[in-house]
Amino acid sequence: ESEVYLLVAANAGVGDAMLVLGKLYKQWQQASKAVSMLMKAYSKGVKEAAREISEMYLNGDVTGRKDKKKAKEWSEKAK
Repeated sequence: ESEVYLLVAANAGVGDAMLVLGKLYKQWQQASKAVSMLMKAYSKGVKEAAREISEMYLNGDVTGRKDKKKAKEWSEKAK
């Protein structure tokens, strides 16, 4: 049920809701949904989302293999 409320807020453009949803999708091992939502959060100015994306690339959660270059790019965006 909380996912529904977060989706409503995210669809309304609330960056923090996008971040929380992205983290939930990450926990639920739904990488493509997680990255998509985290990128939306980042585009709203939520820098923590870039750290989350960086971690996902570093762990290989995005493409199935670790990508240190992409991880570093996103880590730089988090600063």
